[in-house]
Amino acid sequence: SHFVADVHALYAQEVTAASETNGAVSVATAVATTKSGMLQGPCAASLNRGFTRRYCIAAGGESGNDLLVRQHVNGLLVVSLAPSHVLLQPEAAQISELQFRPSLADNEAYGKRSKGGANVGPRMPVADIKLTDGSKAVLYAGVEGRLVELNDLLVDSPGLLQTAPDDEGFLVIVQPRRDYGSAGLLDEETFWSSQLPHLRLSAANRAGFMPAWAPQPLPAAI
Repeated sequence: SHFVADVHALYAQEVTAASETNGAVSVATAVATTKSGMLQGPCAASLNRGFTRRYCIAAGGESGNDLLVRQHVNGLLVVSLAPSHVLLQPEAAQISELQFRPSLADNEAYGKRSKGGANVGPRMPVADIKLTDGSKAVLYAGVEGRLVELNDLLVDSPGLLQTAPDDEGFLVIVQPRRDYGSAGLLDEETFWSSQLPHLRLSAANRAGFMPAWAPQPLPAAI
């Protein structure tokens, strides 16, 4: 689609990291920060522009398997790990391998009308991952619609899911059903009001959310 081409064309644009702050953070502050665009990295210019952020909690019925769903003005959905996902917490092990489900890997959409993509649902498994501590996990679509694109970067660099979840580490792009709307998804205020203070602080600091082993973003130069 034209949108997918636009996203890839803007991947090369860079944005600078913002400085960190200290102190208690309200829900309103966290919401305002994410709405204003806290994304950083090569995809930030496109993913900060024209998107509405919503959240799928406990995707696949699994606690902590939370997803961020960004909907573009043209309707397409970009799905990635939410800040509250267990794989983005400080204690999370590193993803060592990711495999997309074969039923989806060969069924991405094609053409500007996104024809031919596999149908996906909120509880449909999209990928299987292995972690360095020997554990395994499943990632789900979290939304209903037609598969447009799997993020092939994750096959060779699965760690992007954790180090750049709002950027190059997105999971899938989905074309929702015409009548899909935001069924089952939380808006920014509802999501942040349900989160612990440390997550709201990270949002206000524009510091991102990632495990302790991952390279941390540097504060902006003063």
